Amino acid sequence: MKKQTIKELEALAKTYVNARDKLLDIIINYKGVGTKTYYNTVLKNLTAEIKRLEAETGKYIGSAIPREYEQGLKDTYDYFKKNNLTMKRPSAFAQIHNDAIYGLAREMQFHIGQGLEQAGRQVLRYLDESMDNALRKAGLEAAAEKIAMGSTVQDMKNNLIERLQNEGFMTVQYGSGKNAYQVSLDAYAQMVARSTTREAGNLARENQLIENGYDLVEMTTHYPTCDKCSMFQGRVYSLSGKDKRFPALMETAFKSGYRNVHPNCRHSIVPYIEEMHTNKEIQQAIADSNKTFEDKRSDAEKGLYSKQQADNRQIRQDRYQYERYKARLGEDAPKSFHAFRKIKKADGKAWESLQAKYRGGV
Repeated sequence: MKKQTIKELEALAKTYVNARDKLLDIIINYKGVGTKTYYNTVLKNLTAEIKRLEAETGKYIGSAIPREYEQGLKDTYDYFKKNNLTMKRPSAFAQIHNDAIYGLAREMQFHIGQGLEQAGRQVLRYLDESMDNALRKAGLEAAAEKIAMGSTVQDMKNNLIERLQNEGFMTVQYGSGKNAYQVSLDAYAQMVARSTTREAGNLARENQLIENGYDLVEMTTHYPTCDKCSMFQGRVYSLSGKDKRFPALMETAFKSGYRNVHPNCRHSIVPYIEEMHTNKEIQQAIADSNKTFEDKRSDAEKGLYSKQQADNRQIRQDRYQYERYKARLGEDAPKSFHAFRKIKKADGKAWESLQAKYRGGV
């Protein structure tokens, strides 16, 4: 992934985090929970933030996806020319490549749109329930403005904070059935963006190879890697599935239909040209590529990968914890996530004091 794309991806992720922080602050700290004024204020800001996120996502899609796809084409063409192999320029298949870029862009827009809709509906449910509870507790049938002051509103706020702590804020369901779980909107958007961007490079190489009559690709190898990718990396695959010496790419590693093993996958496919290998090397590739698909990582690799994943999970958990502290303590919470993690990591008097305030609801 190019440095410019990585920079844009980080900026997009930050935009989503900022949007969640802004809306959370308004929902918790805006006065009059349960009133029409409160409802309309949150709704207005929610609508504005979703439009902003749609616009920023659109910019990323229009910039990063074509760039990474075109880089995949360039890398493939340069590789062939460097090794004195025949390949037509990508421009000879412009329509095919343009259609592929368009398809990737539409796919990313669809998934991000679904995430935004889910997160938006979640916020609206909070608002609707806060108004219903306020009216019910006050015994009123008229507008909720009449209870804008007093203990009832504070009860609504406390209930809302408790719900946010238990269920999360602006989350998106990922997966389905027993495998479904909730992820924060910013993590979901970053996962979709990163996955689609890397998929663009793989699809570009695949299309360019097929149009030039080449059928074989090799999957890169990374260390450490996950249990899924360990089964597929380092093998040679047939793009068409017609070369029975090698497993079919779309029926094994990419059987999901996407050009990656799983979301957030780092692996790429690169050309495998038989003319550049000895007969012995080809026979070894055939043998290696047809081995049983199973996790063959060493204990050391499994341990290192698990540690990396644990570190990433800790960062996410710290982020959710910060949101809970911010929800309960308001202005008394650290001003930024970075400041919160610094206090927590130091594990000194400042952290003890912060925990005491949180537990006491001060």
